[in-house]
Amino acid sequence: MLKEMKLRNLSEKTVKSYIMQMELYARTFGKSPAALGEVEIRKYMPI
Repeated sequence: MLKEMKLRNLSEKTVKSYIMQMELYARTFGKSPAALGEVEIRKYMPI
């Protein structure tokens, strides 16, 4: 994920924000983001 963000030339602030959100997402379900899928995303999103 970091590699792709650097390739896209995202700002440091954006990268930190994305990482923070991914950490929160992973902690919510107690799993690695790689182990989470569509069901968890739908539960996590407020829509």
